[in-house]
Amino acid sequence: MDPSLQLKRYEKEIRDLKQELAMHDTLANRGRIQYGNYEPHEVKEMNETVKSYLKGSINEFTDLDSLHKVKEYMNMIKNQYRKLTQNIEARQR
Repeated sequence: MDPSLQLKRYEKEIRDLKQELAMHDTLANRGRIQYGNYEPHEVKEMNETVKSYLKGSINEFTDLDSLHKVKEYMNMIKNQYRKLTQNIEARQR
């Protein structure tokens, strides 16, 4: 199959699946769930939530409404951990 035709078919399938997810979310009374990239202000808020969680100011994430958001939070936690370990290693030198 021609790669450009296959790409168009995949793009259509992705659009259809996103619509299906939106319909499922509506029927499940979950409201509008974001599956794409987050806006900069959303990323900032999520990073603040991660910092609060790591400091112990909060005990849980209350806005986990999708697997996409869980993965985003896990990446943020991983990045915070890396920064912390790099700072510790730099101080030890």
